[in-house]
Amino acid sequence: MNFPQASKYEFDIIINTTPVYPEILTKLLLRENTILFDADYKTCPMKELSSKFNARYINGLEWLAEQGRASYMLMTGKMNSSFSVNISQLQNSVENHKRIALIGMMGTGKSTIGKKIAEKLNFSFKDMDKMIEDNEGLSIMEIFETKGEAYFRSLEKDLLKNIIYDDNIVISTGGGIVTDEENISILKENCWNILLYGSSENLAKNASDKNRPLLAGKDKITELEKIFRDRKDMYFRTSNVIVCSDTDTYHNISDFIYDDYSKSFII
Repeated sequence: MNFPQASKYEFDIIINTTPVYPEILTKLLLRENTILFDADYKTCPMKELSSKFNARYINGLEWLAEQGRASYMLMTGKMNSSFSVNISQLQNSVENHKRIALIGMMGTGKSTIGKKIAEKLNFSFKDMDKMIEDNEGLSIMEIFETKGEAYFRSLEKDLLKNIIYDDNIVISTGGGIVTDEENISILKENCWNILLYGSSENLAKNASDKNRPLLAGKDKITELEKIFRDRKDMYFRTSNVIVCSDTDTYHNISDFIYDDYSKSFII
């Protein structure tokens, strides 16, 4: 349908999928009960038009939230009836795209992939485990052995609070950062969170137990599967994007994430 023809009709529903204000919108016949739906949830070009004509407006974030609901079911195999999305929090995640956090199990390549993404974006890179080791003068294993996991988790939370408000950063988090609800809230409110996911077999190959206190003296595959089961819902709740790091090289995966980021935030 070309522009002249479109101006002759009234529409019940108008869906805009462009990131700009299309000229055709100024020529449409709108009624008070016309539904305007912005599939573009970043710029929302039809919001002003809806106010002008007192039309019903649906923000694309609502659509994005429903996609999240369906994704949750596909990833977990269950439909959580209490699943809900805070739209304002979701809007914050869109606006806070200058902070990228990589979350996920040990051995998924968070540090390597995160460093490559930071180089592509010209962002600074923060490896939280490495920063804690440097600050304490001890390895993660030594911190667990001499001071305990609770002490390490307190260091982790304090560090996250210290670095989270810097712009233009990529953060590689520790695998257990999501075990603290306050950490989850901080990440969700301030970062674009990428969950790196991998099979337990590949994680076992990549995760040396030399500096992995939770794996020390245990069957790696069995323990990794148990840890993931315990953290699965926390990872999914925190993440904005899920990427399988098994399927390609870390270099290509960082290219994929950079490409997705570039398209999502128009850099």
